[in-house]
Parts: sequence; structure tokens; C-alpha cells
Amino acid sequence: MRMTQPTHPQPAINYPCCPVFMLIMPASASLSCTCRLLIDKGVNVDAQDANGHTALHIAALLNHGHVVPMLLHGHEDTSLVDNRGKTAEQLALDKQSEDVTKQFSVLRM
Repeated sequence: MRMTQPTHPQPAINYPCCPVFMLIMPASASLSCTCRLLIDKGVNVDAQDANGHTALHIAALLNHGHVVPMLLHGHEDTSLVDNRGKTAEQLALDKQSEDVTKQFSVLRM
């Protein structure tokens, strides 16, 4: 009998495996436990991809509101802009990502 390899769901955004993308990939796939583990291990939360996106930008674009607090707790710089000059909060507002915009509102309180 021949065994087949199980298939696993692909993340929403496919990034190569390198230190810059270590946190962006789990944020894009909404893997909050993986994000927490990587942050606790000291992964750079402010790492930017070729588009200037950080994990926070990706979470904002994909409306992963439950990932945002741990990225912010990991001291992500909310003032970082992507290559189009947008912060993660601006992307969330543009995309009407309600879960993420709520997290930014709580941050300002």
C-alpha cells in the first residue's frame, strides 16, 4: 500500500523563508499562537518586506484583528509606512478592516 503525504492549507500570502518574513507569514495566515511564540523568541516585529509591509500591515490588510494586539505588545512601530506611504492603521481604514481599526482605537485610549 502506498502512503501519500497529507496536504496542508497554504497561508494567505506566500513568502520565502527568511528572517524578514518570519513574523509576516504567520500574521498573514492568522496564526496568533505562532506570532506570540516568535515575538517571545525575539523576532524583529518591525521587519519589512519588499513592499514595505510589516506583520502589522499584513494583519491590517487581511483584517486579522486578533493578531494586532500581540504585534503591538511586541512593540511594533505603528508609524512605519509601506512603499506607498501608508501606515498599518491607514491600510486598515482603507480596507474597512473593522476588527483592526477597533484595536487601534483601543491603543489610543
